[in-house]
Amino acid sequence: MLGYPTGLFIDATRGTPTDNNIPGSLLVQNTIIAGCPQPINYSIADNANMPTTPNTTATITTWFNTATYGISILTNTLDAGLTAPFNYLQPDFTPTSATAAAATGASFIHPKAANFFTQVSYKGACSVGDTWFKGWTKYM
Repeated sequence: MLGYPTGLFIDATRGTPTDNNIPGSLLVQNTIIAGCPQPINYSIADNANMPTTPNTTATITTWFNTATYGISILTNTLDAGLTAPFNYLQPDFTPTSATAAAATGASFIHPKAANFFTQVSYKGACSVGDTWFKGWTKYM
């Protein structure tokens, strides 16, 4: 998530709050949030189904930042190290170098991730130098 006002918003204001699913069922890994003034937000305001111990933005941020999840929260969009993510005519989401945040740090230790995804070192769909998506994909 690059450049949005909020990177990740967990909305528990309606229905049965997700509090009981965190960290048990909700899985967010290998994610980059960059250039978002509010990287993480959580709200349970006015929910009639209040859990015994509701989460807060701080507890959600702590869960999200679990070291083994491969998460990066970065101050600026450029810090993600993507070639041209905001070029709307020819976007390029490949990492700019082998040391870019997008090129390293992916984690697949969670059983759901380890058994479902192809394990790679990069976060996202592309490694440095990948061209598989060019020529047939279009950003709309």
